[in-house]
Amino acid sequence: MKRLDPRSTAAFAHDLVAASFAWAAAYWLRFNLDWHHEFYAAMAANLPWAVLLHAAVFWGFGLYRGIWRYASLPDLRRIILAVAFATASMGLAVLVLQRPGVPRSVFLLHPLLLVAIMGGSRLA
Repeated sequence: MKRLDPRSTAAFAHDLVAASFAWAAAYWLRFNLDWHHEFYAAMAANLPWAVLLHAAVFWGFGLYRGIWRYASLPDLRRIILAVAFATASMGLAVLVLQRPGVPRSVFLLHPLLLVAIMGGSRLA
């Protein structure tokens, strides 16, 4: 069994925190920097599912196979594809499981924020 690299583990943990932050920030931006109680409860209820789904997709897309010494455009492309696939999967899961309280605008804001956070941190 291959031992996990500490840098890959740190990058994976960072991306999961980024996914949860982007999910909450998308709701916050959607409601003009205000929290509506019913939507806050829906955001909190759907957050674990969103993070688990993103974790599986990010791992499946192989974002943590290499060492992030130099960020490049193919890495950014892989991040964009992984985020797009995770967002589409989350939208499908919300539709199939009939999870109420997820505005459509969250599915536009969340991937934009997530790509900016993940790509920006790797660029920095």
